[in-house]
Amino acid sequence: IAYMDYLFEPNDNIQRMKLASITETYLDVLGARRAFQTTTADPKGYRVQCDESNNPPAVVDMNQTNVNVFIKPIKVSEFIQLQVIVTTTGVSFEELIAQGL
Repeated sequence: IAYMDYLFEPNDNIQRMKLASITETYLDVLGARRAFQTTTADPKGYRVQCDESNNPPAVVDMNQTNVNVFIKPIKVSEFIQLQVIVTTTGVSFEELIAQGL
């Protein structure tokens, strides 16, 4: 994300909306790749906060803008275990699976 383009711009609601928007656009691309856990309550799996609540006057007076990004990353498969089970003739696969083999 090219935040450098937003340096030395007015620290106001318009600036914060632009920053939130470019951040969400980037996160939407990641979301399309299934990077986040989604639920009915959180359909995107992330939330961007960039408004007066995390940029009070004291922060603005320090020439700073805060962008908070909350994410619920998806859990990934780091290992895939392939197990080959050699059986006897006529064995029932269902019985073996039921036995936990």
